[in-house]
Amino acid sequence: MISNKRITLGLIGLVVLIFVAYFLILQLSLSSTKNVPELLNSISSSAIDGDWQKASQLNSELNDVWKKNEYLIMINYSEAEFSVFEQTIARLEAAVKQNEEYETVKEAADALSLWQSFGKLVPKP
Repeated sequence: MISNKRITLGLIGLVVLIFVAYFLILQLSLSSTKNVPELLNSISSSAIDGDWQKASQLNSELNDVWKKNEYLIMINYSEAEFSVFEQTIARLEAAVKQNEEYETVKEAADALSLWQSFGKLVPKP
């Protein structure tokens, strides 16, 4: 007969294993895709240089990367953080389409800050 202590320890171990596995998968997924911070910085640089065609192309790549990772992010983070990031990406896309340097750089910086928070075990509020 298995004691209650062994069952409890087994369940705790299983929960810890699931927790560690999930965060490993999340980190591997975020790091194996195109580098989002690099894309955001390149979009800002292209806007500052006035190369709006390149900024638009990079923005399309960013949207592709986001679509591939949004479900993992959705599971781990609150609806508010997820929505704010989506809104920031949408505002970034609009700023690039309108060739607005200030807004493009600002939204790229905001998106970068949010993305870096997504990669942490305990994100900033």
